Amino acid sequence: MQTYIYDALKNRTSGDEYPFIVFDKQTSLYAGSTRFYDIKMEWQTVQLGYTWYGEKFRGTGLNKHCKFLLLQFAF
Repeated sequence: MQTYIYDALKNRTSGDEYPFIVFDKQTSLYAGSTRFYDIKMEWQTVQLGYTWYGEKFRGTGLNKHCKFLLLQFAF
């Protein structure tokens, strides 16, 4: 996990990725992580992914809401 976080922060600094922590307001718990990756500013493109959630957050609709927020943030 430490390597995963270190790599995410390193890639954020280089501008290649933009990671987010996912915090579930309903339970006041950290649920997981998601990110923009493969950021190509010269082409104005980005991909969504590298998403993971703790077991109790899977199938709750949280991912759908997170992706909606990511798209709002991007556009």
